[in-house]
Amino acid sequence: MGKTHRVLPVFALGAGVNPEVEEMSVPTKYDLPDVNRVVISGEVLVDPPLRSTRRGVPVTNFTIASVRLEPQPEGPPREERSYIRIVAWSNLAEHCHRLLRKGDQVVIIGELQTASASGASGQQTYLQVNAKWVQFPQGRLRENRERGGQAANQGAAGDAETGESGA
Repeated sequence: MGKTHRVLPVFALGAGVNPEVEEMSVPTKYDLPDVNRVVISGEVLVDPPLRSTRRGVPVTNFTIASVRLEPQPEGPPREERSYIRIVAWSNLAEHCHRLLRKGDQVVIIGELQTASASGASGQQTYLQVNAKWVQFPQGRLRENRERGGQAANQGAAGDAETGESGA
């Protein structure tokens, strides 16, 4: 089953101009692949809880705070904080639960997706990052290895990754 691509019009000045013929052949369509990749770093706000779906697939949801410095015309830069919801599935969820703690600095690579939840104010839709790769704190990985854990063996040193979304 192949991926579908959006076809967008392309306008390029001077593209395909042949001065001898004095005709202009401009490509009118271009295949643009869908790219959904997010790289985010920040501080873990709570210890990631572990739960399972009805089918027994491990999942964890947690939030990170990412800080960005906004330059000001006068004075020091203003700190702007964004809160990003993260979801991890399967083995990666178990590793996040075991190795991440409140206050840890992490780098996460994943895909942006929408999710919905119903609450007192009705149905709400929000954006979250479906984590595919997480860089765990180095010190915690060493402690885990000494206790017989395996998380650090699933990627480059200090990283764990999974190719499954689990949903």
